Amino acid sequence: MPLTTGGLVCRLLAHATPTPLPTREVLGAEPTRRFERMSLLHDDGWGSAWIDAPGGPLHRIRDASPAHTQDRLRHVLETDQATARIVHLRLATDSMAVDPLNAHPFTDGTLALAHNGSIVPTDALRRLLTTDERAALTGTTDSEMYFMLLRRHLSESGDLSDAARRTVRTLRSTYPEASLNAVALTADSLCVIHSSSLARVPWEDFTASGLSAEDMPLDHSEAYFRMSYRAVPGGGWVFTSAGLGSDSWTPLPEDSISTVELASLELSIEDQGLAA
Repeated sequence: MPLTTGGLVCRLLAHATPTPLPTREVLGAEPTRRFERMSLLHDDGWGSAWIDAPGGPLHRIRDASPAHTQDRLRHVLETDQATARIVHLRLATDSMAVDPLNAHPFTDGTLALAHNGSIVPTDALRRLLTTDERAALTGTTDSEMYFMLLRRHLSESGDLSDAARRTVRTLRSTYPEASLNAVALTADSLCVIHSSSLARVPWEDFTASGLSAEDMPLDHSEAYFRMSYRAVPGGGWVFTSAGLGSDSWTPLPEDSISTVELASLELSIEDQGLAA
């Protein structure tokens, strides 16, 4: 029987450029500040993974503390340089602990994944993992199990786009309404999964936050799960979940996988064949 899902309110950001740049130069000063302010709502931790150059090592930082109570996220976004970076702001599902081991992105040193969505209940998801994959889990989130599936498919195919497609198909038959929105990074590719057309907007999480209308991020409405992209002046691409406004952004197709080959910065967007 297909399973319904609860809410998980997270924000995603990803970019790739020909030379190392801080996010502030890729995104712009005001949108970067707007993304930082979203941590007032998405306050259950944050993290980032990046590479300095195509083919180079994958780095990660993550923290379970609210980003707005410290300067580390601001430093990462406004000062630290990368040729490709993914960023995640977390607002946890009620049953999943706020803990450093549950903070995104998840990585094995060669692949990193950050997820916005909720794949619950997790019993069926756990059964999709092998014994070794279950033993390798370090936290308690559905998102880490999602990472394990993507890692397995990547090891089998060697192609991040193909691995993402296979992972979405694996999950869709059991979780048709889950948001599988995610950003993934390897030394060679940046992948954006936009698959959330049936996901329920978590209105109750917005209300429970107690934030004023002034502090509530933009587009926290029916467009909440929308993901968009735009070209970066000077070359490259940047992708974002809702919250930065819609001006100058192009929405990604509802169910699509976008892949940037980091050496060439060639972008491909596949919006067919994601159904189970």
